[in-house]
Amino acid sequence: MMNKFACFAITAALGLACSNAFADESCTKITATGHPAYPVIAFKDGDNIAGAAPELVAKIAKTLKVPLESKDMGTWEEAQAATRDGKADLIFGIYYNDERAGYLDYVQPAFMYDDVAVFVLKGKEFPFKDKNDLVGKKGVTNKGESYGNEFDAS
Repeated sequence: MMNKFACFAITAALGLACSNAFADESCTKITATGHPAYPVIAFKDGDNIAGAAPELVAKIAKTLKVPLESKDMGTWEEAQAATRDGKADLIFGIYYNDERAGYLDYVQPAFMYDDVAVFVLKGKEFPFKDKNDLVGKKGVTNKGESYGNEFDAS
């Protein structure tokens, strides 16, 4: 059942990326990109983005008879810019936020969720129940990353 839902969600995403894919022959290729270091979902492999998300989307694209080109377009921030600027039609593994929703159409509900973890040096542990426990702490993430509007604002 979940597999059918995931396929439906990806089909919807492809429909958004190339809106005439079901109606006519105007969609001749889908160019996709993604996070260059997000294994197993998406990762750089030579000049391409490989992983579970590109494989799933490639199967759907093949069913639709629309070629899919999965390209590495640089850093995570550069991949997002490529999608925003129209150099890529689809991006793998991107979290929702309002700014991105201005230039991306998201599959709703998401077809996959992943947990985010907080790591600290041994001996620097602190109680953690929710994001409020992170206020005042410093951390590191990929440039251009977002964990949603509310989290990003805090």
